[in-house]
Amino acid sequence: MKKFKIQTKKTEIFIDEFDTIEQARIELKLYELYDHKDKIYTPDFYEIIENEQEDKQSNKQLN
Repeated sequence: MKKFKIQTKKTEIFIDEFDTIEQARIELKLYELYDHKDKIYTPDFYEIIENEQEDKQSNKQLN
């Protein structure tokens, strides 16, 4: 299942993960708005990347 995560672009520090790209884009815009409000906005500080998740159920070993 695909997930989309927001991270800092330069240091790749994980911030949050979402099921859809739309959710991730909305949240990224909110982060930027808060940064503007706090006067710490830096262009292109965040990025959204696609993160492939393995299905945990399919990796279970049967005894």
